[in-house]
Amino acid sequence: MKRKLFTVSGCLMLLLVSVQMLAAAEIGQQLTSREVKTLLSHKTFAVQQFLAEGDLKNFHVYFAGDGSLQFNYANNFSKSGKWTVGSAGEICLQIPLRRKGTTLMIDEKCGTLVKKGPYSFDRLSEDGTRTATLTLIANGNKFPKK
Repeated sequence: MKRKLFTVSGCLMLLLVSVQMLAAAEIGQQLTSREVKTLLSHKTFAVQQFLAEGDLKNFHVYFAGDGSLQFNYANNFSKSGKWTVGSAGEICLQIPLRRKGTTLMIDEKCGTLVKKGPYSFDRLSEDGTRTATLTLIANGNKFPKK
C-alpha cells in the first residue's frame, strides 16, 4: 500500500497559509525575505516577462523548496536553474544559458517582488524597472519533468 505524503486537509492548510501570506503584504509593497521564500516555495506561476521594444514572453516557472527552479515554455521546452532570496527580500535567479567551450555560462538576474494583487507580483530589476508579472496558478509543480 502506498502512503500519501500529504492529506487533503494538509494541502488546504498550506494553501490557506499561502493566501494569508499573500494578503499580509500591501499592494505596491516590496515583499520581505520571509514572505518571498514562503510565497514562492513549492509553487507554479504563470509569468509575463516584459522584453525590450515592448515585446512579451509568456511561460511558467516552478520554484522548488530546495532552491531549484524549472521554466516551462509553450513549445514543451523546459529549462532549469536556481533561485535564492537575500536578507532584504531580493530574489536572484541563476539560469544556465549555454556552454562556451567547457564553461557553462550562467545568467544571474536579481530584483525585488512587489505585490500587484491577491495572487500576483511584479518583479522589479535592481534599477526599479518592472521586468515581469508572476501570477500564482498552483501549489506544487504543475509541469513536472517526464
